[in-house]
Amino acid sequence: MSKLALPASLTAQSRAVRLLKARLDNRRGSMLFVGANLPEVAIHVAQNGLFITVVESDPDRMEAFMAPLREKGVDHQVSWDRRPYSSIEFLSSSYAYLLAWDGVASDMETIPFLKKTRRDLKVGGTLLLRLPLLPEPALALPRAASLLDRFPQRVSAPLMTLGRRLASSVSPSGARSRADLLEQASRIYNLESIETLSVLDGRADHLPSPLAAALSLVPPAVKATLDERLSQTPRIAQSLTASALFFFAKSREFGHVFRV
Repeated sequence: MSKLALPASLTAQSRAVRLLKARLDNRRGSMLFVGANLPEVAIHVAQNGLFITVVESDPDRMEAFMAPLREKGVDHQVSWDRRPYSSIEFLSSSYAYLLAWDGVASDMETIPFLKKTRRDLKVGGTLLLRLPLLPEPALALPRAASLLDRFPQRVSAPLMTLGRRLASSVSPSGARSRADLLEQASRIYNLESIETLSVLDGRADHLPSPLAAALSLVPPAVKATLDERLSQTPRIAQSLTASALFFFAKSREFGHVFRV
């Protein structure tokens, strides 16, 4: 379903489930899952009156998604569409929520994907988009960034290129810049919030070998607690987030530019 080859960590998934259960209200309507992910969230919204459509081509993934819903007796509220998301023409403004846990659909570019999701949402609906992110150390070290601007371009340009390469080397496949995504989405959606799902998880495995080896010795529960605390530190979360969930709102207004 997605360009993002690396699945979300269990830490990111559990944090997302808690977050979504708290944020998704019980408005009547429907929810679209682009990819068979987070059945716990599907159970929650089904029990609160929403009907669910799942776009998923893999029968095994769909079965794993449906099994817990059958146990809870809410499977009758789910419909399944095996076609690629890009090829489906839903009735305009059909859904209250659209969850794209796998990120941008693999056969679509970002802007066409965002425009299609907007068409599929009701006015007041919300796109829930998870993405792995590149680290942005300049946000954590603003003085260093301003210092770099003082150098001649022949010096600063190679340093910036090196910085981007280092950022990519410690990021999951498909990671992108938060700023670039927000710029692309700014004329399509209103940004409600960006919720950090993980800081260490999704990035630790890509650190230089000595650091990765040292972190591998830390018990999972300790790492999860550390990740939680780092995600609650604003500057660290903003600059080093490995995985985030974007809440984009479809309002009656169109064409606004929103910045964070």
